[in-house]
Amino acid sequence: MPRLPLGGRIGLGILASLVLAGCGFGDLFRAPGPAEGITFVFQSTTNLVVGDRVPLVVSVIADGMTLANPHLVITSLDTTRLRLTPSHDSLIAVRQGSPELELRLVGSVITGDAPDTVQIIRVRP
Repeated sequence: MPRLPLGGRIGLGILASLVLAGCGFGDLFRAPGPAEGITFVFQSTTNLVVGDRVPLVVSVIADGMTLANPHLVITSLDTTRLRLTPSHDSLIAVRQGSPELELRLVGSVITGDAPDTVQIIRVRP
C-alpha cells in the first residue's frame, strides 16, 4: 500500500485532533473544579422504627435533568444505628437515634471533588 504524501499525513493528523477535541478529550487535561448544578433528591422515608428495612431510593438532578442510573457511593456514618444491605439498595434501622447517611456521586467526567450530601435519618424505638 502506498504511503500518503506529507500533506495528506498532516491533514489526517489535524482531522484526528479535531475529532479528539470534539469528543471531550481535552477534559482530561482541564484543571479540577467543582461539579455545579447537582441536586440529590432523597425519596426514601427518613423516619424509621428499629427493625425497619426500607428500599433506598435517591435521584440525582444535574442542571435540571434527572440522571439515568447515577453511580452513587452511599455510606452510613453510624452503623450502630443505621446500616445498608450488602447490595446497598435498602436501609436497616438498628438502634434509636439520628444517624447520617452520606451520598456521593462519582463518575469519570466529574472533575474535582465529587458532589455529595448528608441525609439525616430518624430511628425511633
